[in-house]
Amino acid sequence: MDENNKNLLNMLNFVPKVHEGKNKDLAKEVLNRYKEMYQNGLVNIAILLMKQAESQKADAELIKAKYDQAIAAAELKLAIGSSILKENK
Repeated sequence: MDENNKNLLNMLNFVPKVHEGKNKDLAKEVLNRYKEMYQNGLVNIAILLMKQAESQKADAELIKAKYDQAIAAAELKLAIGSSILKENK
């Protein structure tokens, strides 16, 4: 493997990893607040279900982002001729 390819592989280590972070925690906290509001009669079931759907959508988007990142990394390795199987052993 030539020096340019090694540099590209090293760049993968600097790509920020997709992670749950504060946004997911915030989304869960918002949903929990709406559940409490529903239990106390402050919002109706339609609003609670809408917030639950938003939370599930955020979870799905996080999974898709992690998947897209893994695919992009694999495509980069393939493009520079790196064997993915050798690195996973």
